[in-house]
Amino acid sequence: MEDSPYRIIVQSGHQTVPMQLCENLIDQPVKIFPVSLDKLVDRVIDLAPDVILADATYGKIRDIRAACQLLHKQMNHQQVAVPPVLAVIEGNSGQRGEVLRYGAIDCVTYPFDPHEVMMRIEYSLLLQEACHQGLTPYRTSPGFYTLFADQPGDDLAKQTADYLLQHLAAPVTLVRIARQMHTNRTTLSKAFKQAFGCTIFYWLYERRMERAADYLLRTYYDIRQVAYRVGYPDANNFSTAFKKKFGSSPGQFRARHQKYQRNHTNQHSNTHQHTTAQT
Repeated sequence: MEDSPYRIIVQSGHQTVPMQLCENLIDQPVKIFPVSLDKLVDRVIDLAPDVILADATYGKIRDIRAACQLLHKQMNHQQVAVPPVLAVIEGNSGQRGEVLRYGAIDCVTYPFDPHEVMMRIEYSLLLQEACHQGLTPYRTSPGFYTLFADQPGDDLAKQTADYLLQHLAAPVTLVRIARQMHTNRTTLSKAFKQAFGCTIFYWLYERRMERAADYLLRTYYDIRQVAYRVGYPDANNFSTAFKKKFGSSPGQFRARHQKYQRNHTNQHSNTHQHTTAQT
């Protein structure tokens, strides 16, 4: 009898990270469930996952703190054990220490390496088992939970991020954003960097690329339409920026994921037919 697959919840506000994880782990014994932050606790209770992968790529470090805070408050209140939380970070981001302080037990680097992902998952489960058996202590640092408290400037940073998300197609300058937020450039830049771990323009670039990827996967917009909707009047400049992030042109990205979806659908159909025949 084969071992049961690992049940993995991937908490992310976008489909890009969960989809790429599915592609990379297609041959591994896992079941992956994409979940947004607002549905996280309910899905953890329903699915009883082995681990949670929380997306902290491209400035989403705040999401790790929010996810861990939500889990510990809600799950402890319901007397349900919290699964190990692993942070998904960029390999060159240098943010490992920061996300570990926010409550993640380990990190998985992005872009994904299947062997590393599986090793990290198995390591976190071994560590959890060791904790349950009293072989190694849980973290009990007095300052650990104070990290969940709101930091000065968080509201300003969140309002700025919300504004930018609503105006991805608009041209942006730091002066214009600061004026919109009724503050100055220095205060805004400092608050944003503290909250998100990156500059406003790096964060905006990543959000635009994520939105572009969503458009390419979920709509029939052509490349020029996608470029315009994410703030790139020049489609060539957009294609260059997109390839820098994803390693392929927008057209190649769309074609590759469409092929993956077709293969996944065919595999599911064949499995269903085989199961029906056995029945």
